[in-house]
Order: sequence, then structure tokens, then C-alpha cells
Amino acid sequence: MNQAHQYFKQGLLAEKAGKKMEAVKYYQETVKEDPSYRPAFQNLGALYSEMGQPDLALGFYKQALDLGQDAAIYFNMAGEFFRLEKFKEAESYLIKALKLERKMVRAHLLLAYLYGKTDRQSKAEIYFKNVLTLDKNNRMAHLGMCILKSETEKYEEALGIADRYLSLSPEDISFRDLKAGLLLKLNRIDDSLDLYTDLSKKSEKFTSFTSHLKQAKQEAGREYEKFFAQTKDKIQEKNTQLKQKIEMRKKESRKADESEHKEDMKDLVDLSLLHLFNGDSEKALKYLFHAKKVNQNRQTKP
Repeated sequence: MNQAHQYFKQGLLAEKAGKKMEAVKYYQETVKEDPSYRPAFQNLGALYSEMGQPDLALGFYKQALDLGQDAAIYFNMAGEFFRLEKFKEAESYLIKALKLERKMVRAHLLLAYLYGKTDRQSKAEIYFKNVLTLDKNNRMAHLGMCILKSETEKYEEALGIADRYLSLSPEDISFRDLKAGLLLKLNRIDDSLDLYTDLSKKSEKFTSFTSHLKQAKQEAGREYEKFFAQTKDKIQEKNTQLKQKIEMRKKESRKADESEHKEDMKDLVDLSLLHLFNGDSEKALKYLFHAKKVNQNRQTKP
């Protein structure tokens, strides 16, 4: 075994052990010993990429590229340019990668996201479709297409894509969250509320705050008991006041004027927050959705 290969092997072992700088040292020794040792340049590029130093990563990838072209190196360089938001260069290297490897899924996918980020939606859609042709269950392509359709206000199409992926992975929290938002955009408020209510019981994003509050209640001393009791009192008081205002307007056979409507909306949002601080995320969501429904009804009526 020659010395360059020995250094390279030690670099691999250091990298596997999570000792990145030690691995860098061995790979650098490798290329000093043998300047044509291409895998060492590739690994140096990858390590500096992981360490958040794209300029150094690009330098080593370029040295690897000078020793021989392949799709993986072109893709890696494109990734670094993408992170640097140098989209023209990233696009150029992705196209080069695809010329060498037409079915490179990750290159099609990054191009799709690049075109979406640079407001070339029609091209983005083409490349997302390419990914789904090559890998019909690809999560990131479904997600990208869904967001693309949503951003262009094609909510029904976006919902269809979300449903298609959820048929493959029914418990995917991100897609369920996305679907709930799309249902809301389509004014399917009750369906959206049902989904958000279910998510509030299962998703860490929704449950972490209420779990924290429950723990706080358990750990709170007597000085905090009064605070939690006051929250319940405020909920009851605000609920009663809101009902009284609505009943009074009904008796007077009139609708809320603009200032009264704003006050009602504020009360509903306040009630939502109070329920959230009381640890009841389900009721918090219901009041928030009720506020949205009231607001939408007012906007659609002449």
C-alpha cells in the first residue's frame, strides 16, 4: 500500500469517527503525496461543505473536476453555488450534471427548486414532474409541487398533490399541516378545523406549548395557582360579554357596525389566546377559526 493511500484510509477512519479536522489533515497529506488522488479532493470538498465553508468546498471540488468529470462533482458544485445564492452558476453545473447522467433525481429536484426560487414556475413544474417520473413517491418533489401550486393560487391542484402524497404516507405531519392550510385557503373551514384539531393532539409543533403549560401547572407553587385561576375567570367573563353584545344586536335586529365587528374579532382572538394559555389547544383553535368564519361572512355579504 503506497503512502497516499495509507493517508487516505486514515482520513476515512477519522471522518467515520466524527473527527472532521483530523480527516482534513489526512486528506491534505494524501494530495501532497499524490496530487492526482481525486477521491481525497472530493472528500475535502464534502467536509468543508459540511462545515459551512462553501468557498473552500468549491476550491477542492474544482481540483477534483480538473482530474476528471462526473455528474456527482457537478452536482456538488451546484449545491455550493445554490447555498451561496449564485443561481446562474448553480443552474449551469446542474445542467452539466444532467448531460452526463440524465436520470439523476437529485439534480432534477435541485433545478426545480432553483427555478421556483428564481420565479420561473413553469420550468420548476417541468423538473418536479421529471423527478416524479423517475421516482413517483419522492417526498420533496410532492412538497415542492404543492408549494408551487399554492404560491400561484392553484389551491385545488395543490390539495390534490397533498392528498396524493398522504395516500402514501398518511401520518406525515408536514403534509397534514399543509393540507389543513390549503383547506382554509379554499374556505373549507370546518374541514380545516377538524384536521388542525387532530394535529393539535399529535404534532409536536402543536403539543409542545400545551405540554409545557401542563408541566408548569404541576410544578407551580401556590403563588402561581392564582394566575391559572384568573385565566379561567377571564375566559368566563369575556365569553359572557361577547354573548351579551350579540344578543343585544339580535334584539335590536341589526348587524354589527365596523367598530363593533372589530371589537368582536378582538374578543374571539383574545378568547383563543386565553384558552391556549389555559392549556386547551382544541378550544383555542375553535375560537380562532370562528373568528375567521365571522370575518369571511362579513366580507362576502353585501
